[in-house]
Amino acid sequence: MSDVDLNAAVDALVDREPDLPLPAVRRQLRLADELTQRQVADALQVKPLTILRWEGGQTEPRRPWRDAYARLLQRLAEKHPEAAQITDHSAVRGRSGMPTPPSDSRGSG
Repeated sequence: MSDVDLNAAVDALVDREPDLPLPAVRRQLRLADELTQRQVADALQVKPLTILRWEGGQTEPRRPWRDAYARLLQRLAEKHPEAAQITDHSAVRGRSGMPTPPSDSRGSG
């Protein structure tokens, strides 16, 4: 592998889309700053339904909204570090990348 290939691989790694927190954390961050979905939607120039879907994990933002949303969430996480933690264990992602459903505690009955 040449130096040019290595440099290109490093550049691609650094230039990748910003990572977003889990959907449940996105909501927690917004709520920690007492922001409504409408306020976030207005700032990002999208519909409130879009924010609902991003926070629910139904859709993911695309550029240029992804970059702006990632910046908002990063700033909120810096302001409210406690809100950046997962408090709802059902929101932890499983191997498929989808939220893991809560276990059924009723047993096989």
